[in-house]
Amino acid sequence: MENCQLCQAYKNEKSRIFMENEHAFAIIAKWPLNEGHSMVLPKKHVKDLSELPSEEIKAVMELCEKDVAKIDEKLDKSTITMLNSKGCRTQEHLHFQLAPLKKEIGVRDLVNALEKNSLYPEVSDEQMNKLADQFK
Repeated sequence: MENCQLCQAYKNEKSRIFMENEHAFAIIAKWPLNEGHSMVLPKKHVKDLSELPSEEIKAVMELCEKDVAKIDEKLDKSTITMLNSKGCRTQEHLHFQLAPLKKEIGVRDLVNALEKNSLYPEVSDEQMNKLADQFK
């Protein structure tokens, strides 16, 4: 879709993409919740999982599984929160956010921290590209 930031990221920000298959791709989050925060999304612009055929749903979930394995391998994290907030996204493109957490932090700690801090910290292109390279 022409004005979708996530569709545009797939076309114009290839250095942030660290994994893809025929129907989906994984990308480093532009405004990360923490180190290693990434997103997995279908290449096809859809708003809801129910709009995808089962083959494409499987492709998205396959990349989610591989992304979790990559986070486990590359970062010292023990919990990975996978989010899909259908009703309150900033983008109208289906995506799953994978946010790795430190071993001593749980989901409640993450939510509390988000409520107290900026949701959109500035991260340089260099930092995003470095992490994408690390995950490749």
